[in-house]
Amino acid sequence: MEDKTLSPDFEPADTLQINDTEALKLLADPFRSRILDLLRTQMQTAKELAQALNLSPKKLYYHLKLMEEKGLIRIVSTRIVSGIIEKSYRATAYL
Repeated sequence: MEDKTLSPDFEPADTLQINDTEALKLLADPFRSRILDLLRTQMQTAKELAQALNLSPKKLYYHLKLMEEKGLIRIVSTRIVSGIIEKSYRATAYL
């Protein structure tokens, strides 16, 4: 299994060229676009994103996994909180 964890000071690339129609479909969803907008500015955990979007973190995990699989976001750090691995995410590119 490849370790996708990067440095917490990871900066997104200027642009990301998307050639995958499934990734484009993910971007077409307004909710996922909001997640991506938040992750362009700074790294955030699912809990922090949930607070910003006024949702429960459980509702975000599905979307975060899809976006990570398509390379739109990355895990930039992990830490253990109360025995649970907390992941911090960041957009892979500004545009």
